[in-house]
Amino acid sequence: MEISYNKRESEILMRSYSMYFNSRKETTSYIDERWIMEFLNAQKQAIQLIISASILDPSVSFTGAVQRLTRGGGSRRSLDSLSQAPSSVGGPFQFRSGGRHLDLLLDENIRRYRQLITDIIHEIDRTSGIIQGTEEVATLLEFQEHLETMHEICSDVFPRLWLENVRSFASCTPLKKWFKNLLHRLNYIKEWYFLRHGDHIQPVRGFVIYDISCMFSPKALIYAILQDGAAKLKEPIENISLDSLILSGRQATPPERGLYISGLNLFGATWNFGNNVLKDCKPNEFYSPVPCIWLQPVARTKLPAIAYTASQLAKSQPKQTSIKR
Repeated sequence: MEISYNKRESEILMRSYSMYFNSRKETTSYIDERWIMEFLNAQKQAIQLIISASILDPSVSFTGAVQRLTRGGGSRRSLDSLSQAPSSVGGPFQFRSGGRHLDLLLDENIRRYRQLITDIIHEIDRTSGIIQGTEEVATLLEFQEHLETMHEICSDVFPRLWLENVRSFASCTPLKKWFKNLLHRLNYIKEWYFLRHGDHIQPVRGFVIYDISCMFSPKALIYAILQDGAAKLKEPIENISLDSLILSGRQATPPERGLYISGLNLFGATWNFGNNVLKDCKPNEFYSPVPCIWLQPVARTKLPAIAYTASQLAKSQPKQTSIKR
């Protein structure tokens, strides 16, 4: 039989467990409830400041590419395919040639980040309410879970309880860097949407270079490039691969074919921009950014003898990947 507690009893019990937890010798960090409140409120305010009155605000209605394609006469069959994901991509990204695949990718990123914002703000409010005593906790097990959550926050670790309740992007970074990375991703998606759908004097195609590390599912960007290439080359996607070329210089305009991408890192090596070759990394430097990569979709019959790295990335079995910045 489970025992329920009212708000006052919950607050007293939580503080008692906090004092006991802090007194344990094996504890590496203390639970500072005041610091936790300030930290969580600061992160919440930063998120709300970025998404305020934007397409990422969950309170703002969002139609997306599916409705735009419907108004434009897109077939019902091609629209239904958006919700059916191939197992190699790891998410609801099934693109057809009836629309711009990058636009559909943008819409799916917006939906996923909107859901992530809703989930993370709910967890922040829940944790803050338990600390303040405004949230009731039904069982002793919940007390222990939220106590462990507070300890993990103080230890700069993404809480295990949040991992169960928040549909986040893959990451293995500490909690503070995770929030910093989230803010960077939200700004990126906002800018991407503005470039595609904002009011401009002259039409804007999109980014010159697409940051793959800001995508909710990096494989989906590769898959969208393959689908666009298959449509332009009029070939089945199974016959399309990606030719990759590392560019050391700055790119001012988008390529006529394919995409420029960035956001990848080299571990244990760095790039020599002068000779365009790999070299040993500097002392105490474990990873370095990869320069701009030009991905060009080509038919396999026309592909030179190179490694199909990017193509295999999109068609391999889904694995838990981490993008470190």
